[in-house]
Amino acid sequence: MPEPAARTTPPAPDAARQGDALSEAILPVLLHELANVTQNLTGLHSILGMEGGAELFAQRQGDLVRSGQLAEDLGWAMAVLGSACGDNLLLARREPRGLSILFPLVQKACRREGLDVQSCPPDLPQLAPDCLDGWQLPWTLASLLLQSTRDGGGDWSLTPHGGRWIFSWRAHPSAGNAAAHLVGQLPGAEFAPAGKGRVRLALPGDWLR
Repeated sequence: MPEPAARTTPPAPDAARQGDALSEAILPVLLHELANVTQNLTGLHSILGMEGGAELFAQRQGDLVRSGQLAEDLGWAMAVLGSACGDNLLLARREPRGLSILFPLVQKACRREGLDVQSCPPDLPQLAPDCLDGWQLPWTLASLLLQSTRDGGGDWSLTPHGGRWIFSWRAHPSAGNAAAHLVGQLPGAEFAPAGKGRVRLALPGDWLR
């Protein structure tokens, strides 16, 4: 039998409500993406039952690889959401591409809401393997990305500056307290207004690469 998931410290209540917003937003996207994986695998399986299917299947092995990678990415995203609820579902697993997995899911969710979405840069930084428990930083940044897109059309940036990483976004005036509670999950991070309706989150430089 699999070992039970280790407990982790869940977010504070106010932050958890923001996290619930993240789960509510991206779960429909996760279901849609998982349905696509299932459809692709079903199609590949049906090929094997056709005359000459083995040769055709060999030509479609790239589809199998892509479906496997997508399923793995979606599983990681669900483990992050579950870890934010108090069960350390990630255990020892660390995913350096975490932001590149979660951010597009958030953006797809926002497009479903009819919101304007700022495209992700192709070179999002990677998560360091020793950054907290592996889930807090991607969970918090994805939650802030969701909030920033709903508040200001996704006017955000994540850039290195002065030995730290700066996540900056345009926030509604009433959103500051909620953002501060979210940032409370990140010991060592600093949250502050940045002027002109923007707020900034300064992260330790060794959390991202």
